[in-house]
Amino acid sequence: MSRKVKYYNINNVEISDLSSEGKGIVKIDGKVIFVEGAITGDIVDIQSKKSNKSFEEGKIRSFIKKSDLRIDPYCQHYDKCGGCKTQHFSYENQLKWKEQVVKDALQRIGGFKDLMILPIIGCEETRYYRNKLDYAVSNKRWLSTQEIETNESINREGIGFHLAGLYDKVLDVYECFHMPDIHNVIRNFIRERSLALGISFYDINKKTGCLRNILIRNNVKNEWMICIQIGEMHDQFLPLLQEIKNQFSQIVSLQYILNTKTNDTIYDLTPIVYSGQDFIYEYLNEKKFKITPKSFFQTNTAQCVTLYNLIGNLAKIDAGDVVYDLYCGVGSIGIYLSE
Repeated sequence: MSRKVKYYNINNVEISDLSSEGKGIVKIDGKVIFVEGAITGDIVDIQSKKSNKSFEEGKIRSFIKKSDLRIDPYCQHYDKCGGCKTQHFSYENQLKWKEQVVKDALQRIGGFKDLMILPIIGCEETRYYRNKLDYAVSNKRWLSTQEIETNESINREGIGFHLAGLYDKVLDVYECFHMPDIHNVIRNFIRERSLALGISFYDINKKTGCLRNILIRNNVKNEWMICIQIGEMHDQFLPLLQEIKNQFSQIVSLQYILNTKTNDTIYDLTPIVYSGQDFIYEYLNEKKFKITPKSFFQTNTAQCVTLYNLIGNLAKIDAGDVVYDLYCGVGSIGIYLSE
């Protein structure tokens, strides 16, 4: 029998710091309360629940005064989606916070003294920078309070991200700023045409339905890979792939995977090529890497080049040196620095 969680209200508290997970910190009578969505300098009324003896988890009930560090998130899904945690404060302040997290881990927690910790090298592009995203497909998408309270019939099919901590709840996402905008057009096209064709969306509890997951990759040359994971074949699924092929000339690799397992991992499954290649190339300056649906690769290509150049400078590799690239994955660091 589950134990009922007891919530209680605390009024007029000031957020004194941020945790390593980006939650606001309040200290009351020796106990730490982590407040979701709060930032240093916020003065708020919160609702808290007793988690254990040393800390609690809280959420904001209302603002008394918003921190000067707080900004307006630019994404319409931000307050629900678990994909971003810190859009409510600027990228400059995010870097300062992350740098402090590293210092705390090494000095306060790790006990290391007199370490020189180099400053974070920020990314020039803070939107549209990723080269890979995974979207979940669900026949029971998350509903807002307004949708729940209406008496109208609601379409529950959705394509998006799982809400934080909820494996069976998917937020239907129409615009995401992680990848170039064409990926939004592709995803929304797949949703629209799938509904029109009557293709079933996956039921994660019953383990039934066709569309299950959509993997999207791109490269610096604006070439795209789409790999759709299906739980079962539907007679309109291949016609859907044909429509996707006809609509988007940017897609050079269109694949699908039949997955009847209880989990979404694809590493023991074989992708089937519907159109184009079974890979795309990614480019790190003059070096070219073949990427498949199963490949691990740095998800921020521009920052990857910055990182690898930094590694080369710090390693001070000379001609004739023997370099071991241990635990290297596809070997991108060693290959990039090979010259």
